[in-house]
Amino acid sequence: MNSGIENNDASPPGAAATRRRSPLMSFLNSALGIWLLTTISVSVLTPALTYAYKAYEQHAARAEQINLLRIEIAGRLLQFQTGIKPLFEDKEAAFKARPDEGRQWLRSLVLSLRRSPGQAGEIQIVEIFPQFKDRNLLSLIIELGRSMPENEREEVGEVWDFVADLRYLERAGSDFDPDELFDQLDTILKLPLLSEAL
Repeated sequence: MNSGIENNDASPPGAAATRRRSPLMSFLNSALGIWLLTTISVSVLTPALTYAYKAYEQHAARAEQINLLRIEIAGRLLQFQTGIKPLFEDKEAAFKARPDEGRQWLRSLVLSLRRSPGQAGEIQIVEIFPQFKDRNLLSLIIELGRSMPENEREEVGEVWDFVADLRYLERAGSDFDPDELFDQLDTILKLPLLSEAL
């Protein structure tokens, strides 16, 4: 007796075609196919991740070196500023009375800043970081300029110009105004390149 219930084993037309898998999909779903896909993925991703990690390490090392240079340069300029203020208070009258001796004294001040730390000079400037103990200020500024991205080098140029132009002190006469030097030093130390390092 047929109760009107039909056999549920019958599939709608076209279902057999969707159940059939392509040979490629069958292979990729097999153990060998999954192993092959994993091997290819690992062999492609490993060098890419290694390259990205090395690039990150280089960027981090460069950023750290830039930061150390900024701190070292700012520290030396600050030591120079702190060291010359009391000297000018003591010697300003003598400088105005004997400009030739004053120029020699100013020259020794400039040399104190330009020499490597620990070398004799009117002001004793010490290094902040030991790796810079044998480096003079100008070499540090050059390295900072080379390490910085090109669009951020303008302030490095201003620091370079200030330090390089200190030679004018050697030609200063009795009309030399130390307040002008202090103002220039304050301006340089307020540059974000250096002020953010302190």
